[in-house]
Amino acid sequence: MEEINYSLIVVSAIAAIASPGPATLAIAGTSMNHGRRFGGYLAAGVLTGSLFWSTSPLLISQPYSIAMFGFLKFLDIVGHFIFYIWL
Repeated sequence: MEEINYSLIVVSAIAAIASPGPATLAIAGTSMNHGRRFGGYLAAGVLTGSLFWSTSPLLISQPYSIAMFGFLKFLDIVGHFIFYIWL
């Protein structure tokens, strides 16, 4: 099994969080309409959610997918079998 490059994952997560997008517009709009305090709350929520979603595959999916590889391969074979019967 290959080594996981954790530093690359962290750098890409930070780059994804720092890149402008709809969340940046939402934070700016909230700050202009309701004040800096509520904009800061929204920014903290966006940051927390972004960090959660960028690190959850690293912490959850990778060990889960390794453990479920046999079952997923079985589903793949059964799916192909059903498709060939359908043809």
